[in-house]
Amino acid sequence: MDLTAAEMDEGETFLDLTAVMGGIEVRIPRNIAVIYEGSAVLGGVTFRDQEDGGIVGGRRVEQNITPDAKSILRIQARAIMGGVEIKEI
Repeated sequence: MDLTAAEMDEGETFLDLTAVMGGIEVRIPRNIAVIYEGSAVLGGVTFRDQEDGGIVGGRRVEQNITPDAKSILRIQARAIMGGVEIKEI
């Protein structure tokens, strides 16, 4: 999924990703405000080249969150025997 050209409404946009025995790749713009939460069981989740995974792994990251941010992308990613990769372009 490529969100680099997407126009985000004001407020919060929620992206719920689950990969089971497969993979998901999402591209997001570099300067967007993001709250990312990822978890993996026998798989991997990658956000901004920071990978977590193995038997059980997870991470929470807030990026570019400022009081004047008009839109925030909230990503919830789960991988079970698969992978989710969020790339900044």
